[in-house]
Amino acid sequence: MRWIWLAVVIPALALAPGYLAGAERVVVTLGADLTEEQRELMGDLLDVNDTTEVVQVTNGEERALLEGMVPPEVIGRRAISSARVEPAPKGSGIKVQTYNISWVTPEMYAGALATAGMHDAQVVAAAPFSVSGTAALTGILKAFEVATDTRLSEQSKRVAGQEVVTGAEIGRELGDRGKAATLIGRVKERVVAGDIKDPEQIQQVIINVAGDLNINLSDKQVKQIADLMRQIAGLNLQVADLRQQVGNMGERLAEVARTQVEVRTLLERILAVLQQVVERLEALLGVSG
Repeated sequence: MRWIWLAVVIPALALAPGYLAGAERVVVTLGADLTEEQRELMGDLLDVNDTTEVVQVTNGEERALLEGMVPPEVIGRRAISSARVEPAPKGSGIKVQTYNISWVTPEMYAGALATAGMHDAQVVAAAPFSVSGTAALTGILKAFEVATDTRLSEQSKRVAGQEVVTGAEIGRELGDRGKAATLIGRVKERVVAGDIKDPEQIQQVIINVAGDLNINLSDKQVKQIADLMRQIAGLNLQVADLRQQVGNMGERLAEVARTQVEVRTLLERILAVLQQVVERLEALLGVSG
């Protein structure tokens, strides 16, 4: 089974534009609570080889970033999701792909990563089965710091975590995570571009952008987004940097979707088959859940 996985998936991933292109220092973070079998699977999926630096991300690190912002059941007690970060040429922006990540969209990741101070990177967040993806957020930030030998500010990372949480919650309530990501991104851009710090002005920006997108927000949702934007306004971000990193994210995602739909489908099918094999083996061996 393993040789089939390697023979089929790795060549397929190699066809994805930029996926394995010109690496500087590739870093992969693996969830600390993966089983050995799952670690092997994630290693294959994220193209871990002898030159790849592999570090782990723990549930403790995840909680340090997100505790107080995310319901305990979302963070969970295990770090499962994993990530690959590959520095990209200057000006190429942040490109994100996800597999089996249920709670965070690629747009949400990209926007939050730019808020945290990340730049020019190809990112893959993945898990062996459907998970929220919060551990991957922590892992992506950690991997970028290792890959570029830099330190992102703790405040920026914390605000990035809040941005992901806010976008995900608003998306769940609206029933459209993509629209929520667009809303947060546009509001952030206007707040940063105008250096808006006044709470009433921030609230008006939110109302105006929501109106442009035909989104009806409750007072609670407006307040939630406004609280996030006040934090973002204190980071001294530059709108030119945000636009360079995620300004064309929608177009990039559309291109990824067109060129990789067959790869994604194949991966999902293989992961499903492998999960079934594991379950059958556990049943035969009498392993309990």
